[in-house]
Amino acid sequence: MPSSPLQPGDPHALQGYRIMARLGEGGQGVVYEAVSSGGERVAVKWLHARSHSTERRLLSEIESIRRVAPFCTARVLDAGVADGRPYVVSELVEGVSLHALVMREGPRSSGSLDRLAVGTMTALAAIHRAGVVHRDFKPQNVLLDREGPRVIDFGIARLLDSTSTVGARPVGTPAYLAPEQIGGEPAGTPVDLFAWGLTMSFASSGRAAFAADSYPAVLGRILYGTPDLGELSGPLRELVVACLARSPEERPTAEEALAVLLEGPARPEDGERRQRAAVSGEDRTRERAAPGRDRAPGSGPGAETEVEAGAEASVRGHGRAGTLVSGEHPAGPRRLSRLWWIAAAAALSAAAALVVASPWRSEPPALAGEWSGAAHHPSSKVTFPIRLSLPDDAGKGTMRWGEGLHCQGVLTRIDTATYDLSQVRGEGCHPGRVVLAAEGASGYTFQVIRAGEDTPRYSGSIQK
Repeated sequence: MPSSPLQPGDPHALQGYRIMARLGEGGQGVVYEAVSSGGERVAVKWLHARSHSTERRLLSEIESIRRVAPFCTARVLDAGVADGRPYVVSELVEGVSLHALVMREGPRSSGSLDRLAVGTMTALAAIHRAGVVHRDFKPQNVLLDREGPRVIDFGIARLLDSTSTVGARPVGTPAYLAPEQIGGEPAGTPVDLFAWGLTMSFASSGRAAFAADSYPAVLGRILYGTPDLGELSGPLRELVVACLARSPEERPTAEEALAVLLEGPARPEDGERRQRAAVSGEDRTRERAAPGRDRAPGSGPGAETEVEAGAEASVRGHGRAGTLVSGEHPAGPRRLSRLWWIAAAAALSAAAALVVASPWRSEPPALAGEWSGAAHHPSSKVTFPIRLSLPDDAGKGTMRWGEGLHCQGVLTRIDTATYDLSQVRGEGCHPGRVVLAAEGASGYTFQVIRAGEDTPRYSGSIQK
């Protein structure tokens, strides 16, 4: 792992560890190469101070992290608090990140990609078995050395979140967030499966599956778009599609996904639960096939072609779900029969979605109703969820925003697409006005201007 000299302000020692060099810096903190009192080279991550929490709570979180089995991960050796900031000491992995390797040498393929998939999923299974959720799984947190892929920084996002009092962004890296993280909902183990799918897609193509020009656009694509999976093919593509299901309940667990990668049999004790999941999955497919139940998966340029890609992904995803549940071989006759039936359902679903996303629909959707999306605050460089309940002409609506949607206020219509935001509650939350503009046939962009100011403080997009 490349290092750089220490900078002014960096410590030369931290709780008995002699700091030698910088290994990197990110939104969570600074990583140093250090030497322990016993002469062992280690990595010390000194996290940013965000907390007034007790040291006991901090160390309790660290104990959960230390229970993770060491294979395929960077073993956690020590942890504590120094100068009011938590630090985590881990095994020093002499390797390069998956992100840096792909940028330098190009996408992974064939056996290299399969080994990467198995190694990282094995690590996630071990992390989840210890009761830990990574919550920031991404190519930068996968290191490759002579022994194979090693997953680092597991549980750090949870550690930061548990020590945070008030924040303004979902915990994690925007391009690898799951929909429930964007919405401020509890982040369980399914978020790691979503991020794993996006990481495998990046490894195979060299680009993000939900790439866009801005944070709000990235989050909008995650919530409503179709991932670009490039040349990813075969069983691995099917598994990635299953992991990218928008509903966390529809994603496989890490152990189920690992069984698929290894083509091993399902565990007997999971049979009844998985059979129920199979029936539930087919019921959801029938519901989606019913006329009028679908909406366009994306907005903006390329939305119509994304619907067709989404139909193909639906067939692949449900086909793999059948394999996960029943343990059938992918080429088995029961799976082929299921795929034929799902293909017909998906065709109906795509047809219904195309009607909704039709380019001949020239009028934007009615403003009154429930809307959700993401907002970006450019000066602080943070992104957060937002929900609006827009009123009819004479009524009043509501707006909630910020991390955990902790800000809330009342919306009163001023003119066609402008609303007064008042009666605001929440720490760090301010009144003002909200200005909307139609974006295609399915959504709106918005700008929020704080009271007493003329320029927007933050902006984004919303969908029904």
